[in-house]
Amino acid sequence: MPLARFVAFHVAAISGSFKRATLGSVTAASFLVKGRCKNMKTVALSGGSLQDQKLVVDGRVLPESRSWELSYRNPYSRIYANVWGASVGRLENATISELHAHFAQLNVDSDGTEEQGREKLTGWSFEPLEINLSLAPHQAAYPAKFNVETWAQPYGLSNLAFAIREYVEKHPELGFIYWQRTDQAILRGFGVAVQPQENTRLAELIALRNELAVLSREVEQALLSGGPSAVTAVFEFPAPIKSACEQYLLYFAQFLRDLGIEAEAELKEEAGRVLFSVTPV
Repeated sequence: MPLARFVAFHVAAISGSFKRATLGSVTAASFLVKGRCKNMKTVALSGGSLQDQKLVVDGRVLPESRSWELSYRNPYSRIYANVWGASVGRLENATISELHAHFAQLNVDSDGTEEQGREKLTGWSFEPLEINLSLAPHQAAYPAKFNVETWAQPYGLSNLAFAIREYVEKHPELGFIYWQRTDQAILRGFGVAVQPQENTRLAELIALRNELAVLSREVEQALLSGGPSAVTAVFEFPAPIKSACEQYLLYFAQFLRDLGIEAEAELKEEAGRVLFSVTPV
């Protein structure tokens, strides 16, 4: 068993015990589309509880949607919405300018459901589109999708974030920039983003998944060919036993040394969680 995989296996075991291609024809750098969607004149919410509210576009309910308004935060009372599956087709010809007139944020997944099998995810991929229309300039982000509890890769999440940042900075011709939800912690979300023009259609942003597939393969290859890297696990310990549990984690490095494996262990606090990394030396 390769060293990195051996370390990853044992870190995962500790975690369990504590728990009780070719670019597409549309590129990110070429958002030049003429014409506007003339059909999306009204956007509203259906009745019902907050969990059951659907998006209503020009009088038609989008069954594969969930939406809400935060009027207390937004004097213009624009809408936050998730749209997935076939319902995306009702919006895909709309331009950023038209979407901005109705939405503060729009999350779009043309292929899947609102939540997709994250509980069994052991690697990563790019999330569906997340468009923040409350920023100026507007931003369309593609977050990295992962599950910290089932992560089983021979590199850590911090390595992944760094590799994505490094790749897009080396390839500005792709038009992507590195994106992170907050400056404080990568666990809150990281990935890539573009800054679309006002006349960019939603369909163009969705089509960028072809480029994202290439980008993810290149990043993965760079990570796997870069030699030993950190294996990372994330824990949330109850306050009364937190110190003892952290000490136990640090003993893992001694356990590896007893087996003749040189490795460095590191504990870091991020967003109220303990990020534990083991790096073979």
